[in-house]
Amino acid sequence: LYTVRDALARDFDGTLAALAAAGYQHVETAGYAGRSVQDFRAALDRHGLHAASMHVPIQQFRTDVAAAIADARTLEAGWLVCPWLDPAECTEAGYRAAGEVLARA
Repeated sequence: LYTVRDALARDFDGTLAALAAAGYQHVETAGYAGRSVQDFRAALDRHGLHAASMHVPIQQFRTDVAAAIADARTLEAGWLVCPWLDPAECTEAGYRAAGEVLARA
């Protein structure tokens, strides 16, 4: 849903409806468009969509992965995706550190 984030901000339900009408059944979240995870799940259900995976910032993996896992359970998402690292972390040491964080999670 990152690709359609601006459309979601303008017309949340209309965008989800358009995705469903286009044949999408599974999506990947990139935040909840200003909604609670419960409200987001209810909207996906209304439109016949399922969150197969979800973006989780590396900082949340570091500090509160339990909350991300709880959200994943609410959404029934099977995958947690770290979509981005700060460019300063894009070094051998940074990638190793991120890998350790993700492995622990």
